Order: sequence, then structure tokens, then C-alpha cells
Amino acid sequence: MFGWIYVWDIKTGEQIFQLSGHDSVVESVAVTPDGKHLVSASGDSTIKVWDLETGKEIATFRDHRHYVNDIVITKDGKLAISCGSEASIKVWDLTKVWEKNRVNYTPIGHPEEVDAVAIAPNGKWAISAGCDFRLKVWDLTNFSEVCTIEVEGFKVVRCFAITPDSKQIFLGFSSTEPSTEIRKMKCRNPRTKQETFAFLSPLHLGNFMVVTPEGEALISGYWGNRGMKIWDLELKQEVGYLGGHEEEVSCIAISPDGKYVISGSHDTNVMVWDLETEERILVLTGHDDFVNSVAVTPDNKYVISGSYDHDVRVWELETGDKVGVFRGHERIVLDVVGLANSRAISASEDKTLKLWDLKTKKAIATFIGSSGFKRCAVGPDGRTIVAGDYFGRLHFLYLEG
Repeated sequence: MFGWIYVWDIKTGEQIFQLSGHDSVVESVAVTPDGKHLVSASGDSTIKVWDLETGKEIATFRDHRHYVNDIVITKDGKLAISCGSEASIKVWDLTKVWEKNRVNYTPIGHPEEVDAVAIAPNGKWAISAGCDFRLKVWDLTNFSEVCTIEVEGFKVVRCFAITPDSKQIFLGFSSTEPSTEIRKMKCRNPRTKQETFAFLSPLHLGNFMVVTPEGEALISGYWGNRGMKIWDLELKQEVGYLGGHEEEVSCIAISPDGKYVISGSHDTNVMVWDLETEERILVLTGHDDFVNSVAVTPDNKYVISGSYDHDVRVWELETGDKVGVFRGHERIVLDVVGLANSRAISASEDKTLKLWDLKTKKAIATFIGSSGFKRCAVGPDGRTIVAGDYFGRLHFLYLEG
């Protein structure tokens, strides 16, 4: 097929893999001296690296402007050299691919864009929500699909939150009939097979929610509203409200210690709230456009935000002091995640995930996909990353070093 690579066993003559990922003709391929990896060059201006043991794509290089005509690998397997139709020759360090970052990639997870992803607190499985009215659960030990949950009677699952015990999933929907009721949905826990609850607030496109670290409360909101509701999970009713933005709230996060709620808004501001008193304690300014995502590092030290202005901004949570502005994305930053050791990951429409060092204010690594990344999440180990893109694909990454 167009843009595919076929791998054959020389001894038996049997076809082992059909590798798909390029969007144009594959012009050249080369195998590393150890026989473990294959590198391909294509008319789509990309170079891809493949694991020959699993048949999975593990990296994509994008720097050529036009056709990549040929590629070769040095005898030590450390470098790849490519030539492009724009009259350029480029040298690539392959050691960074398999020594610094291991990327595990799954085929299409949803037929349309992925709206939400999360990793369960137990670190055993991930969950994704797409525009196909479905949730999918993934086993993180082998990156296989465990099950698909059909959500009846609603359009799109826009967000969800998983309880700390990893036993329940709370869902937020896009519905043609907004509701203020709390309803029990036909959504089953993938492990116990028992029905779980879904909280519904007045619903519009693009809802968001978080569960507190102790699992006692849920904070939810929706586009078009300037505040957030606090729900008691035992009483199953609204018990509080956080309001103060001048325009609609677009994202929320909660600090790992459960003390603070962080919100981002179309008013370009990030706000920090004391969850116990429901008082606003900080207003963090600096973005020039809508704030799409907010996060807190595991040590409760930094607040991170991503915006339509292409920037990632970081502040100290306790004082509100600005740490810095992190630039490098070429398009909208759609999601941010806080990591241990003063690091963060950002997902962007520019088809990249960036790993940032918050102390040096520099990008440590960039992961390049074939579509914009819409959502990302990190597991409790701080190393397992899952990201969803506009093509409906789930990308699983493991950070090393």
C-alpha cells in the first residue's frame, strides 16, 4: 500500500510486518547494524525509526522541507544521514532515540480526535475518551486495549476523573439537553464490572473535572461559566462554588496535597483557590490569550499553564512569583502536566510534546507526531506518559534518564 513498509524473513520468505505511518512514498530504508531498528525516509518529508522486534514506530524526525530522497546509517549504528530534495544533508543522532526516550505507539484508538486521557492512580491502566461516544481502557503493561465502554444517550465524553482507589470514573458529557441532575449512568468499572456514577452539571462543549487526592470531593466546570462547582462524593450533591473569573473557565487542576484548586480562563488569567475556605488567594497573570490547561508539580511547588499564545508559563504555588516563560511551541499549547524533579510536559497543536526543565527553563526533549497532540497524562511512576492526538491515536511514552 501507499507509504507502507514491508518486512520479510529472509530464511522463510514470510512477511513479518507491514509498517504504516508515512503519508507519502517511502523513498529509502536502512537497518541498524545490530538488526534491531529500521530507519525510513519518505516523500512526506519525514524520517521514521521502527523497532524490528515489535514492528512499532518509535520516533519521527522532521526537519526536511521536502522529499527525503535517501538515508544511510553509520557502521556503529549511532548516526543516520539523510539527503533531501531541498539540497540539504542532515545528520541524526540515533542514540537519543533508544537511550533517552523509549516510545511505545499504538494504532488508531478512536476514529476521531481524542478529547481526554488519564492514567489511573494504581498505574495499571489508562483511559481515553474520543468523539466516537466511547471510552477505551488500556493495559499499561503491554499497551493493549482492555475494553471499550459505550456511553448511551449522550454525544461526546468531554472529560473524566478517576478516584484515588482507581475503582470509579466520573464522566462529563456534551449533551444537547443540559441537566443539573446527578445521574447514574450505564458506565461500568472495567475491573469490577459494577456500574459507576457520572456527575452532570449544566453541559456545553468542553467540560472539565478533578477529584481531590483523598477522593472526598469533585470539582467540575463547563465552558460558558465563570466558576466551578464543588461536589461531595459521599452526599452526591453540590456543596460549594468557586467563582471570580471575568470570562469562562476553561481548565482546572488540584494540588497533590488537596489544599488548592487552580483554574485557567479565557480572561487569560490563572487563579489559585483555597479549597477549604473557597477563597481566591492568587491571580497569576502574563498570558496574552486563552489559558487551555493548568497543572501542579507533584511536590506542590510549581503551577504550570499552557495557552493559545503558544507559551508555557510557570509560577511558584505558595507565593505566586513568576518562575519563567517557556517558549518553543509554534502553535497552541493544549495541555500541560507537572512531573517530579522540577519538570513538565506540554502538548501542542504543532504536533509536538515537549519535556521541560523548570529550573533551567529549557526543553530537554521534543517528541514529534504526525498530528497535533490534544491531551496528555502522566502515571504515578512519573515516567509513563500517554498522549492523545487529533487523529484519534494514543501514544505511550516512557521517560528514561
